[in-house]
Amino acid sequence: MEGAAITADLVRSLDFAAGENVLFKSRHSGPYHKGQFDENHVHITLDGAQALVARGANLVGVDYLSVDRFGDEEYPAHRTLLGNNVLILEATDLTGVEAGT
Repeated sequence: MEGAAITADLVRSLDFAAGENVLFKSRHSGPYHKGQFDENHVHITLDGAQALVARGANLVGVDYLSVDRFGDEEYPAHRTLLGNNVLILEATDLTGVEAGT
């Protein structure tokens, strides 16, 4: 995926069914696992998290340290996803994974 954030518009464009796990591969799969830190990492916005909940995602995974924006101490994505029983998988190396279902 490209861009700085996973938004509701992006989530609505995805092809997945309720109960499925959704993994987001971004530019971070390689650099994070090579020891670089990026404060501007791809994150899930509040409306993106709400859309994932509404679509019935079971688990949401990202290839960086957090689903939330760096420095956001409100943790909107964490609170929204976990508060609706959606599991979170962080820091997943998706370097060798092709996009798609």
